[in-house]
Amino acid sequence: MKKCPFCAEEIQDEAIKCKHCGSSLEGSAKEIHKEFHYITPKILSLGTLLPEEKLYFEVRPFMGSFFGATSLFTIISLFWTPFWVITVITFFINRSQWKNTIYAITNKRIITQRGMIGKTYKECPLSKVQNIEVNVLWYNTKIGNILFDTAGGPVKELTWIDIKNPKDVHLKISDILHK
Repeated sequence: MKKCPFCAEEIQDEAIKCKHCGSSLEGSAKEIHKEFHYITPKILSLGTLLPEEKLYFEVRPFMGSFFGATSLFTIISLFWTPFWVITVITFFINRSQWKNTIYAITNKRIITQRGMIGKTYKECPLSKVQNIEVNVLWYNTKIGNILFDTAGGPVKELTWIDIKNPKDVHLKISDILHK
């Protein structure tokens, strides 16, 4: 007897499909034991990581989604010059919001960090993640949201907003969760 690498239930040594969760076990040994390389934090502060915690993946949202108001104010300021002041202020506020929004996955948890003046941290242990949902914002675009379903709650507690190439990010997250 061995344990299914996906649901941890006992299955026969010769099994090619888990009778409990239905996962295919052919070739899964290679996939499950795939070597994941830790990375050095480039955008996440080292103080955010716990002792013995290693970073797998970090990303910021798509920058363009933060600058919609700035684009609008730029167009208006072409016709009314005093609006340049509001445009410049809006640009720096939006840039600061973008720069202070970070999403990360470590070997222990999923982290969401937001905020310019006061920071908001949300985290979830990897063991609590039940499902990952990907919402592509526009047909045929490469921007979308990633929503994490967690154990014990009907609400999507963690949402990564405006992620570039959300399907690729989803695959990376799935590989990390099912390693």
